[in-house]
Amino acid sequence: MKDQFYTVKSALYERLVVTDDSLHLALSTYKDMDMINTQLKKNSKLNGIKTILLNSISKIEVNQGDDKISIHYTKENGKSKKQNITFGSEAASNAFGNALGEELSLKREIKDENRLPKLLGNGVLFLAALGFLIYFMSEGNFNSFLESETSNTRSGRKTGFFKLILELAGHKTSLGIMIVVAGLTGWNVFNECKNPAKLVSYTKS
Repeated sequence: MKDQFYTVKSALYERLVVTDDSLHLALSTYKDMDMINTQLKKNSKLNGIKTILLNSISKIEVNQGDDKISIHYTKENGKSKKQNITFGSEAASNAFGNALGEELSLKREIKDENRLPKLLGNGVLFLAALGFLIYFMSEGNFNSFLESETSNTRSGRKTGFFKLILELAGHKTSLGIMIVVAGLTGWNVFNECKNPAKLVSYTKS
């Protein structure tokens, strides 16, 4: 794990490396470890590198169903901060977060993810897509919707844009899109209910 070079996404930073006592996030301009080490030796706060001391880390949160981990740490001034780091895949984020937690000998705890936010989001999309699909099955309803008047309010402009997309797509293509959206969101709801993701947290004792 130490001195390995990782490609990540974290606000401004796209490079990650762990040394003996620190975790370093660097700008994308740093292409390898040699460039990062050269800048670290300059000890400048303007070198495009963010450093988190390993002994300042109090908690690591790993969602097994996500490609992001969260690192809670304490700055030198005593303020508590959280740094989110996104990897290229769930496997990569899980592997790094678990390895770092074990490396720091933090206490490990596993619990089910709170599924309600995702269920609500996917559920609303599923019901909306299903409702439009049923209503627009009739080509007459589809055409009537396109020909109805649209107000000049914000919601009216959004409706107008939606109408434009439907008009360009046509009746059958629009139905196909709604079937796909309803199917995907319905599948997501099913998976969330059947296989909730696990949240793994590593905390200082």
